[in-house]
Amino acid sequence: MGSLGGDIGTDKFSVTVKNGWVLNSWELTRGDGSTDWVGHSSSGAGASHAKHDVVWMTMCGDNCSCWYYLKVFVEGEIGTKWK
Repeated sequence: MGSLGGDIGTDKFSVTVKNGWVLNSWELTRGDGSTDWVGHSSSGAGASHAKHDVVWMTMCGDNCSCWYYLKVFVEGEIGTKWK
């Protein structure tokens, strides 16, 4: 990508929750070395299984990195125990 190099790609995530819990939302936060983006999505909200894609890009030449943090928020009944 350009004279400085770089890279682009897509990371795919899949979440499955049990015991009546459901997905609420995804929160994507940019880390060091990545392009300027932050995202919040309700993709899959209300479902017990959901998939989410993160498209990332770096433009920093050789030996660089792209960090991001993907938080997944779920909802469920208080007192539900994992089986």
